[in-house]
Amino acid sequence: MKLLISSLLFLMSFTQLHANICEQILLTRSGDSKHIKAFVWDVPNNENEMMDVQMAINASNLMNKKLDCPVILGPKNTDVICSDILLKNHNICNVKTIYGFYIVYKDYVDSVHITFNRWD
Repeated sequence: MKLLISSLLFLMSFTQLHANICEQILLTRSGDSKHIKAFVWDVPNNENEMMDVQMAINASNLMNKKLDCPVILGPKNTDVICSDILLKNHNICNVKTIYGFYIVYKDYVDSVHITFNRWD
């Protein structure tokens, strides 16, 4: 039982350490947010290239990879909400993590815009 509790505490501290590293890496010299633009073919997506939950997670992971953040996002460590409330038939996704959130959207041409914001 002690081993199980020790293992869980270690994993939690390891996850928090990675979160702190990512927050520092993503925001180095950029204040409270960071933005990148990627070509749609660089982001794994569904067949019709519409923004959805998985494409938003993939885009966030692409940003992490480009900025050397070691965290790999997935359904277990994110909360993703996609909505077309601002633009009909054009989803904008909010990918929430423990160290901040990503706003991800695809423009009408061939780019995916990814903005990371830290939690205040």
